[in-house]
Amino acid sequence: ALARHPHVPVETWPVHEFTFLSPDRYAGTSPAMRKPAVDAYWAAADAHAVMGEGAESFAQFMARVQATRAQLAECPSGVVVVFSHKKFLNALRWLWLTGDAPASTSRMVRFREFDHAMPFANGAVAEVRLEAGAAWLGPVTVPSVAGVL
Repeated sequence: ALARHPHVPVETWPVHEFTFLSPDRYAGTSPAMRKPAVDAYWAAADAHAVMGEGAESFAQFMARVQATRAQLAECPSGVVVVFSHKKFLNALRWLWLTGDAPASTSRMVRFREFDHAMPFANGAVAEVRLEAGAAWLGPVTVPSVAGVL
């Protein structure tokens, strides 16, 4: 996208993936090796638990998503493209659908259910229109490479 549109301004926002397990502790492990820890994290549904150095809690993650949502609302009209990861983008869509609320066990469980139910393939695009404080969410599509940006 940058090579195709070199004139477009670029900003780096904190839209990185949700890292709920310590990267140092799980470095070099496979998804299968991490699965018990992942399952235990989500089963506990402790929105404020931080699972080691370099990890963030669900509450911290939601605060980061809420900040991005507010930043997008402040953008002048026009097109803003956000490149991120599935869980972050699904969290952003989920907050537009459910509204802001303090992170809690029930919100964490509901987000996990939403995230599992809403696929977001690599390279997928989701159009969102922000108008008068409302968000209009379009479908998630995977466009052909020739038609992307």
